[in-house]
Amino acid sequence: MGAVQVTYGLLQLRRRAAGWYHVVLGARQLVQARLDASGALSPGADAAVDGLHVASMLVLAAVRRSHRRTALLGAAHAAAWALLDAALTRQAGPPVPPGAVKRTRG
Repeated sequence: MGAVQVTYGLLQLRRRAAGWYHVVLGARQLVQARLDASGALSPGADAAVDGLHVASMLVLAAVRRSHRRTALLGAAHAAAWALLDAALTRQAGPPVPPGAVKRTRG
């Protein structure tokens, strides 16, 4: 999803200066996904990043009427990712440290 955001933002920047938001958001999603995949980002930190995004979009929606619809859509998008992360984390169980052997029933 981050790569799509970055690509869309770059296409928007070629036409007008309004694509910077998509480039920044997409880059954040790519970095967050990479850190999450490598195990460097805990599920709590992952949820906190998405929660900060939701909070910032809600503040923007309250302050700037002209950006309210976009900000609320951004907040809903980030909230959906946070819920999906929480559901997948619960389903997967506790993380296994790198190099450790995961015990299973035989």
